[in-house]
Amino acid sequence: MSGPRLIILPGSILDGDKPTAGEMLTLAGIAYFGDKDRRCTVSLQKISEKTGQSRRNVILHVNSLEKKRIIEKEFRRSEKGDSLANGYKIISKG
Repeated sequence: MSGPRLIILPGSILDGDKPTAGEMLTLAGIAYFGDKDRRCTVSLQKISEKTGQSRRNVILHVNSLEKKRIIEKEFRRSEKGDSLANGYKIISKG
């Protein structure tokens, strides 16, 4: 049986324009689904469910984190042009 999942974030996210508490929760949700390179493909709904926030708040936080250059967002589409879950990368500054 494994213990609790450990989420590691780069300390550089606290430099410059600091994330709010809600943004940190959203960032932790993204990190939870991320790989060792801090990349993931996850739906806003899954982040919402994992963090206990509304989907709308997750959207607002993701947009703010992107503006603060804490994450990069990759829009994804199917071959038919339908929207897919976005890709995210947590940026390590400096």
